[in-house]
Amino acid sequence: MKMKLFLFMTLLCIMIFSTTCKKIWFSGLVYSGNVTDLHGNPVQGVLVTLNACGGGRADEWQLACWGHQIEIGNSTTDASGHFSIHGRKSRINSYFVIVSHNNVNYGINPDGLNENQLSSNLQIP
Repeated sequence: MKMKLFLFMTLLCIMIFSTTCKKIWFSGLVYSGNVTDLHGNPVQGVLVTLNACGGGRADEWQLACWGHQIEIGNSTTDASGHFSIHGRKSRINSYFVIVSHNNVNYGINPDGLNENQLSSNLQIP
């Protein structure tokens, strides 16, 4: 009887842990939007990269992330300036957007953003 109870409790804990981990640590993130120039025209061929704070030891060039950044994903804009990035959510919920065009990198948010602050419309000079 004790063995059956032990096995039941073990299976119950595994099911709860699996559901919780999957929801918190492995949830998907979709970041999509458009890139325009200063006149509002769509820009094709722009590389949009979404990074997340990885935690750990700080790198000198990263201002608001006390650790290294991990790339969540990237996408290149199409003729209408649209991009779409699919990846996994960060446990720390601190994201950094980098836009690269004509060999120039634009850090959109040097202080980091949470998931709700990610803008879907980006503008570059």
